[in-house]
Amino acid sequence: MSGPASGDVALPIILGRWTAQRQEDVLPLLWSAYDGKSITLRQGKTGSDLIIPVEDDLRAILGAAAMTRTAAVICTTAGGTAWKVDHFRHRFAEVRAELGLPDDVHYLGLRHTRLTELAQGRASERELQATDGHKTTQALGRYTKHVQQEQLAKAAVIRLCKHSRNEKASSGLGEVV
Repeated sequence: MSGPASGDVALPIILGRWTAQRQEDVLPLLWSAYDGKSITLRQGKTGSDLIIPVEDDLRAILGAAAMTRTAAVICTTAGGTAWKVDHFRHRFAEVRAELGLPDDVHYLGLRHTRLTELAQGRASERELQATDGHKTTQALGRYTKHVQQEQLAKAAVIRLCKHSRNEKASSGLGEVV
């Protein structure tokens, strides 16, 4: 990220994007929760204890941030202090406006994006729950329903195409067509 979004809001946005966690769980993350391979946290909303593997791109970003850290928390304001949730929301809205993004772009959308990508990568519901901390698959379905529907529809079309080819081959029409 560069430009107006860089600096104090960039790291919380990146962490939210890569971990699929709520801002209330990202903002208070301590450096001690990161061991160079994963982030360990307890979600405030669900109480779920999670260990989230850190991918290479995020590891590089956290490594660079660790070099200039000014507090026990990973995400700090430009002044080097821990974020208060309401202050972050206002700052996020300012950056969103500076970037010309619509008002309906919210931090929670980062969570949705990550879960959608994982679902598109064929992560199982249990794998998704282990990533985002949802207790039920019903709650998770809010994020993944459209991906599952698309994957099932594609599978149905593939089966139909295979069936049609088999029907044509067995009837001798495959040779004529």
